[in-house]
Amino acid sequence: MKDDWTAISDIGKVYDNKKFTLSDYLLVEEKYCEAVKSMMSEVKTDSLRIKELEKNHHPSKSEEASDELKKMYDLLEEGMTISNCNVPLAVKLILRENIWAKLVSKEIEVHFGYDYYMFICSSGPSKKSITQITENGLFVEEMESPYL
Repeated sequence: MKDDWTAISDIGKVYDNKKFTLSDYLLVEEKYCEAVKSMMSEVKTDSLRIKELEKNHHPSKSEEASDELKKMYDLLEEGMTISNCNVPLAVKLILRENIWAKLVSKEIEVHFGYDYYMFICSSGPSKKSITQITENGLFVEEMESPYL
């Protein structure tokens, strides 16, 4: 099995004889944000609600954290609805392990697991988004989220 990075804390480590950099991380993180936005667009939802929020640590000490990301952390509350334009900030906070939460609406749920796994649950087919996500370089597997 291939040794691969699974967290932002892996930046600076070597995988496949190549140092894993912040740039490498941010590129993949953006693909995850795009995947969520694509699924939201396909199911025609423009916001998600924060569910089961756990705040772990403030991003203030992270060199890669923008002021916008730090402000989002401060504002997040259980049950809060976040608009489409702010969903990527919540996704980044979750992927960077600053928070843990489910992002939910009537049409879609987004769950995050260990080892950089993301589960997107929707009630209908999502062939267009799955094609787009796969073409963007992410692996897609049909399975039930263990967080349901």
